[in-house]
Amino acid sequence: MAISAPMFLQLYSNWLETVAAVVVVVVVIVEVVVVVVVVVVVVVVVVVVVVVVVAAVVVTADLIDNRRRRC
Repeated sequence: MAISAPMFLQLYSNWLETVAAVVVVVVVIVEVVVVVVVVVVVVVVVVVVVVVVVAAVVVTADLIDNRRRRC
């Protein structure tokens, strides 16, 4: 069975549409993953900064309290 030119163009067009749809889906998935990773990194950084600040305040308060007890 010979494939006529219009049939070939139709198959080629369908193939291109399928590839384009797959590319769009992959790009959307990658974007979602990147956004989730960025959000997780930001949350982790904020938590680490808060823990460090709280630890610094506690240590400073403890040092001030120790100095007051000595005097």
